Amino acid sequence: MTIDLVPFCGDCGNIKKPFAQGDFLWATNNRVLVGVPLATPCEQQAKPNILLMMDLWRDDVDWQPWPTVAIDGLSDCRECEGSGAAEVEDCPDCDGHGETRCVHCNADSQCRACGGSGEVNSGTCPQCNGKKKIVQPHHVLCGANQVAWESAELIRTLPNPQWCEALTYCLYLKFDGGRGAVATLIPATTKGN
Repeated sequence: MTIDLVPFCGDCGNIKKPFAQGDFLWATNNRVLVGVPLATPCEQQAKPNILLMMDLWRDDVDWQPWPTVAIDGLSDCRECEGSGAAEVEDCPDCDGHGETRCVHCNADSQCRACGGSGEVNSGTCPQCNGKKKIVQPHHVLCGANQVAWESAELIRTLPNPQWCEALTYCLYLKFDGGRGAVATLIPATTKGN
């Protein structure tokens, strides 16, 4: 079984492609870390900090299947970039210049229709109905831990992914053909009285 590690790579300092360490080939985007066994172990090198958490790896724990149900949250609408407008176009009153000329005294003044921006909205965004935010998948729950939706979807591409609790703000992963870890979301704290 071959697992493509490239989707798990990201702009993580100097780790932009899979790297070999010990018995594994690893990839990370700084939120998800996955590794697959190498056919031939490589020479031990200086261990990147992100791999230090794997020193505590245990296989004899209670593994749970990866969750499939998302918890929704509010996010800026991607269609209108949070503006609530369908499209922005040049103001018809000032032709996009932001100023109009007085017909009586020939002086320029700020356009009242666009407030001087030169642009007007052409209706409301069909995606969010002008509300600027939409409900979309935000995270999944792994026990009491929250994993960002983008990370969860990436992990879901692995064969038979499972999780167990590891360190604070981290879960261990195992899947057919490899292992890894994922950063969890830091829960919002409430102030006590």
